[in-house]
Amino acid sequence: MSLKDVLNRFTLVSGFERDRVSHYLPIILDCIRIFQEKIQHNNFSETDMLRLTHACAVFAYYKVSLCMGSEAFTSFKAGDVEFDVENIKQSAFSIWQSEKAQIADLIGNDDFSFMRVEV
Repeated sequence: MSLKDVLNRFTLVSGFERDRVSHYLPIILDCIRIFQEKIQHNNFSETDMLRLTHACAVFAYYKVSLCMGSEAFTSFKAGDVEFDVENIKQSAFSIWQSEKAQIADLIGNDDFSFMRVEV
């Protein structure tokens, strides 16, 4: 699983600009390591690796969305444009659940997502 491929997919899924994506590089690298650990003993076809790469990017987007709650604001509106962190988190979670179901045949039904806990 190449970092370049995961970054390209992450940029596509998240809609973030490249300079913003680089800010989350440590989280993306952690997600790649998690996926590589899950798939290390299997020989996957090129098509399956593309599916796993996309799922890894979606998982990274989900993880990044969880971190967004710690930013200074949780919502922002400028004219007709509205930005809501909670909507992004819900959307990212839904996308991740869908991707996880689509790769269940490759990695099983293990639940390896990390959930945040609010205190």
